[in-house]
Amino acid sequence: MSARAVARVTARAAAPLLFAVACRVSAQQSPQGVQPHLLRFFLATRDSAGAPAPVEPSRVPLLRKRIAIQLDDVPVRAALKTLSRLSGLRFIYADDVVDGDRAVRLHARDITVAAALTEVLVDASVSVVIRDDGDAVVVPASTSFVPHDTASTVTGLVTDAAGAPVGGAEVYVATSGRAARTDDDGRYMIAHLLQGPAHLRVQMPGWAPADTEVTLAPHGSATQNFILNQRASALEAVRVSSVQDCPRHSLDGFDCRRRTGPGVFRDSREIDALAPIYFADIFDGVQGLRRIPLPLDEGIEPTSQWRCIVYLENGHVPSWTNVMRINFSEIIAFEFYDTAESIPLWYRTYAWKGAAPCSLMILWMRGAPEVAK
Repeated sequence: MSARAVARVTARAAAPLLFAVACRVSAQQSPQGVQPHLLRFFLATRDSAGAPAPVEPSRVPLLRKRIAIQLDDVPVRAALKTLSRLSGLRFIYADDVVDGDRAVRLHARDITVAAALTEVLVDASVSVVIRDDGDAVVVPASTSFVPHDTASTVTGLVTDAAGAPVGGAEVYVATSGRAARTDDDGRYMIAHLLQGPAHLRVQMPGWAPADTEVTLAPHGSATQNFILNQRASALEAVRVSSVQDCPRHSLDGFDCRRRTGPGVFRDSREIDALAPIYFADIFDGVQGLRRIPLPLDEGIEPTSQWRCIVYLENGHVPSWTNVMRINFSEIIAFEFYDTAESIPLWYRTYAWKGAAPCSLMILWMRGAPEVAK
């Protein structure tokens, strides 16, 4: 979920803060023979074209703030809440990135927030990205940050089993919503795509659809050819019936609709490849959506359908009323329908607000059922 490498925070830059840990902290030690992880810090801005940059903790006021803290064998989850209260940072992380149940012990009368955070996360292979709104996103240390530009292209040829070109076939990028039709020679080109993994599907009435995954390099062009096989029944009839048969409230329904229906779909691997720091990062490059600045984050809005979005969680009406209050690190997949006509029938009733329909976004959260019961 092809990226340029991110420069590391040097040990020399972090040494003063780590020295503070050694001098003032009484805490559990890492297992014998295990090298403690040197926590790295990055700074992010709301410019979606830029990637988070390494930063010395001493240059960030919230990180160099000095606090007194006492943690007696409390879970990391509780420790981060205490640090949040003392520092003003709000920590955003997924449960599979940080072991929230691991016990931590820390006594310090005068320590920087960065040093305390380094001690709390000493056994976690993570980095911390500080956003300009005061949120701290904890990500895997292996994360490679890349600019989210849409300068990649995919081209190719669609033929039948005998090698003859198939003209008029639709090639659809399910991860962005962009599409093109093949010309008389069976060739297609789709531009303005986000780098990283992309899911492509080709379909045409009377032919069995074909789909595949391709990885797009930044500012690069990939070639993906398809071979279609004819079948007796019309594709449109099959597609309509199969979409309506897909489960509504489980991830196998997401996979089913992604293979057969309209809409934009991204799974966990494709989301992880974006290394999202803001909520809106998850949806970069999606046709029919644009970023909007909000007081505490970067949000999204549709470019059509009265500029409104209705959200569902795991196929249900959510318990929350403000999507910006959820932990976006828990989003493992989404499907987006920008017009009422593209929404599967059983979901359409949710998209109506007053006399006009909205776009529909279905967020699949960690813990969603894998298969329909």
